[in-house]
Amino acid sequence: MLLDAFLGFNEIQLAQFRIRYLSQVVDKTIILESTLTHSGKPKNLYFSDYFKKNPNPEADIEVIQVDLHPFLGNPWKLERFSRNFLLDHLYQFYPNSSFILSDLDEIPSVEGIKDELFYLQHPIHLRTPTSYRYANFISTARQDVNWHRAVLSSTKFEKIDSGGRFSKLPVSNSRHLGVHCTYIKSDPDGMREKLEGFAHQELHSEIISDVNVLTFCNKWMINHLGRFEMDSSGLLKVQSRSEFSKVVSELYDFNSDWFMFPSPRNKVKRLFASFVISEILRDKTIFEPFYRMIVVNKREVDSRTALGLNLISFLFSLVFRVYKSLLRKAIIYLRKTFKSRAIVIFQ
Repeated sequence: MLLDAFLGFNEIQLAQFRIRYLSQVVDKTIILESTLTHSGKPKNLYFSDYFKKNPNPEADIEVIQVDLHPFLGNPWKLERFSRNFLLDHLYQFYPNSSFILSDLDEIPSVEGIKDELFYLQHPIHLRTPTSYRYANFISTARQDVNWHRAVLSSTKFEKIDSGGRFSKLPVSNSRHLGVHCTYIKSDPDGMREKLEGFAHQELHSEIISDVNVLTFCNKWMINHLGRFEMDSSGLLKVQSRSEFSKVVSELYDFNSDWFMFPSPRNKVKRLFASFVISEILRDKTIFEPFYRMIVVNKREVDSRTALGLNLISFLFSLVFRVYKSLLRKAIIYLRKTFKSRAIVIFQ
């Protein structure tokens, strides 16, 4: 028996896709929700209410609830307790069963599950590369390309904290990748609600979910969380239909509104846009002209002086980024050459 267990927030339509898509291999779906978010804010029981009104006769779905009130004040304890509560439920009521444990938006591929399930000897991570806002807006940041927090395991194995989500487990070597559809097609209100529910306190910013910021980020195909300092510089790769994996193709057939195919843009301008968004999120007062232009939507502040000052800052940041990259490569080279631990002091 294979169980699909995940934490739900309010993504009903994405859950419908996940349940339908994974029904090829999954026998039962178990959804955990609470009347509190991981940040301690009250929320509705979206899944309990929905499936009571709209039962799915073609799927075996169980929605369970967890009381998070005892852990108010500690967002990370709330999140960890939620995952362990779901894990305990699996071990108590479904002995000798295999299971997938993940967030709702981390959807493994059916083929990848099949590749691993028959030979499963221990818990493993399943790879689900990350897309932002639209399913074909793929992040090229190393940590997002290699995103593997979903776990395939069994209640026959020893129980691991959070099911192994934060543990260094072996990663599936299947060539069939899933998808991590984070913030998929969220409107500003929906995104704001989700962000405020995160344990990640640093994401509780109204700027991130501002409609003008999201429109700007879609236009330039960049990460709305900034991320200019990452190896991808915050740029997103827009996949064409010919590049879709099987799971992404099925996602497109399910709801094409979750996809966007904007016109190509100049890469230097895209880098500049990513830099500006990152700086606005860091300190909007420094980039006040661009903050007003993008968020407040006041075009008249785009003066030559403001543009010139910000362009200088941008070029400086680019030079500094290249410098850091070269320094990092030099340190790696010296480590390999001299095999000396002393070189760590230069980092």
